[in-house]
Order: sequence, then C-alpha cells, then structure tokens
Amino acid sequence: LGSDELALAGVDTRAAVALLDRLMEDAPCSAGEPGASDRDGLLCALHRHLWGDRIVSSLECDGRGSMHDLWSERSAQQMRLAARPEAAAVDAPRLLADSRGRHYRLPDAAQEEAAAQYGMVQGHAHLRALVAGAEQAQANPQELDSRLETLAPLVDVELDANCAECGEPRQARFDVQSFVLQRLLDVREALLDEIHAMAGGYGG
Repeated sequence: LGSDELALAGVDTRAAVALLDRLMEDAPCSAGEPGASDRDGLLCALHRHLWGDRIVSSLECDGRGSMHDLWSERSAQQMRLAARPEAAAVDAPRLLADSRGRHYRLPDAAQEEAAAQYGMVQGHAHLRALVAGAEQAQANPQELDSRLETLAPLVDVELDANCAECGEPRQARFDVQSFVLQRLLDVREALLDEIHAMAGGYGG
C-alpha cells in the first residue's frame, strides 16, 4: 500500500476513486461506477484491513478546552444503517427499486463530481433529478432524500460526542471517506518524515 499512499491526492471523491482503482486493479469495473454507498462500504473494509474496526478520533471540549477521545465501531454502525425497514431491489448497477416499484438510479462518481460544479444547492437539485428521472420528476425533495437514506445509506452520520470529563453534549459528524483518506495522508506524512530522518542520519 506504500505506493498507493504516496499517490493519494486528497480526500474528495476523485481521490477516493483513484485509490480504490489502484487497490482493485483486477476488478471488472472502475471504482467510480458503483454508487457512493458502495464506495463507503469499500472504504470501511479498507479501514478494517489496515487498522481494525474501531474508529478513534480526538475532539476538543467546547466548555473546558480539553481533548477527549471519540470512538465507534464501523461494523456496528454499518449494521445500524443496514437495519432499514425495507430492502432495495437491485435491478442493475446503481438501479434500485423500493417496495412500491419506484425506481431510483444512483449517480456514479463522475456525475457526483459534475454536480459539485453547480454548488451545494443546485448540485443537490441536479443529483435529485438524475436519481428520480422522468418517472418521479415531481417527487418531493425531502421525501426523495429520505428514500435514498433508507435504500442506499451513506456512512456519513452525526455521532454523540459528549465530553467524558464534563458531560458537555455535542454532536460530531463522521464521514468515512474523509476520515479514511485523511488518515492515510497523515500516515504518509509520518512515513516521509521517518524516511527523511533516516536519510539524514545515514548521510551524516
């Protein structure tokens, strides 16, 4: 994975797809073809392979200014997300159907990136139009978002992060793509520092 870490260029969707493509070079399709929920599943699996199931992050208490740890387990979180009231029928790659026979085509990575160029509000509207298609052109945006959260949940959630010392209530957002890619970038920087120190020692 060393060369893959060195090639990582950020924490956005393009960087995630490029990394997964390098790791799955024998896969029958690009990592950009599945929907975002499937990419999140792959990144969770990558984290478990490299560091185990538990996620640990340090947060600063707003009240005391001290640091405390937040931890959770990816498998448990994924199981909670998967415990939805209905399962999605997969008719084709990224094409889902709910229990009423309504169809939803999830965007691929290229479509997500294209929508991002419109800005947050217009970009979301553009993605909703792609997902709903002509069949549900007049779908209520909030209802459509809720359906997608049920049928194809992302590992992008708010976690309870109450301070362990003072009990100060707080919510912390966890996005598996940003978390895993940033952790790889942090590891890479530490690795490069070690190589630099070793090279300096031998050079001396």
